[in-house]
Amino acid sequence: NFHLKSLEKLDDSFLRYAISIQSFKTCENYHEGLLNIKKNKIISNVALFKLGCAPKILRFICNEPFDIKVRTIPSDNSQAYNFGKDFL
Repeated sequence: NFHLKSLEKLDDSFLRYAISIQSFKTCENYHEGLLNIKKNKIISNVALFKLGCAPKILRFICNEPFDIKVRTIPSDNSQAYNFGKDFL
């Protein structure tokens, strides 16, 4: 049996990782406590709901099976997207 709960946990972990990297790259001089507060605001259920309803999010959604040979997990070389107020 295949359970989606494990994928949800992986998704949550990846989201936290990606937002942490993006926050650090855009606010390198902030105290880690402020970075943590910023990260928590971005990944709150309310913020994610608003983001999910935004028409601009469609360009980031991939509805194809993940193939490690074609796609890679973003690393330090990835582009940092700025999800500001104008995005929401």
